[in-house]
Amino acid sequence: MTIYSPGDELRLALINIIVFIFVFGVVSLWRHRIPGLALARSIRGAFYLTRYSWALEYYGLRRTETKSHVEALRADLGAVDPKGIDATLRGLGPPRTLAAEVTSGTLRPTWLRGLVWVWAAWVFALAISGLVTDAFLGGFEAVAAQGDQANWSGWGLKAAATMGDNGRAEWVEGGGAALLLLPLGAFVLGTRPWRLLSHSKPGSETPPGL
Repeated sequence: MTIYSPGDELRLALINIIVFIFVFGVVSLWRHRIPGLALARSIRGAFYLTRYSWALEYYGLRRTETKSHVEALRADLGAVDPKGIDATLRGLGPPRTLAAEVTSGTLRPTWLRGLVWVWAAWVFALAISGLVTDAFLGGFEAVAAQGDQANWSGWGLKAAATMGDNGRAEWVEGGGAALLLLPLGAFVLGTRPWRLLSHSKPGSETPPGL
C-alpha cells in the first residue's frame, strides 16, 4: 500500500533547504549584527563576521573558540566610527586570511561541518528518491492494467508497485546498502579526519573562497 507519495519526499527536501537557509543564513546574520550602525552597514558587517565564522570553522576551531573570536571582532567593529566601518572591513582583508592568521594555519577535523554534510547528503537522497520513484510510478501507471505488478531497483533504492482498481499504483519503497554509504562518505569528507594524521605546514591548505 502507499505509505506516502514521492512528492512528499521532494517537499520534505525543499522544506529542509528553506530551513537551512533561514537558520544558517538569516539567523547567522542577525546574531552577528553590529549595534549602532545603519541597516546597510550593519548587514555588511554581519556578513563579514558570518564569513569569518565559517572560515574559523574550516580550520577546525571548536564552537566556543569560534564564538570567542567572532565576538571579539564584533566588539572591535562596534567601537569603530560608523562612517569608517567600510574602510575598517577592507583593512581587515578577506575573512579566510584573517582566520588563517588567528589559527596560525593549523588544520583540525571539522566535526560540525561533517554533520552539516550528513544533513546535505540526506536531503539529496530524499530528492533523488522522490524523483526516481515518481518516474517509476508514472511509467507504470501509464502502461499497467489492474492487478499488474512491477519491481524497480537502482541508485540504492527498491520499489514494488501493484496497479489498484482506482487506476493508481499502490507501492512500497525500500532502501539499499548504497544509501547508507552516502551519509557516511559525506561525514568523512566534511570532517576531514585525515587532518589528525597530517602535519601540514600553516597555509598548506587554503579554505574555499568566502
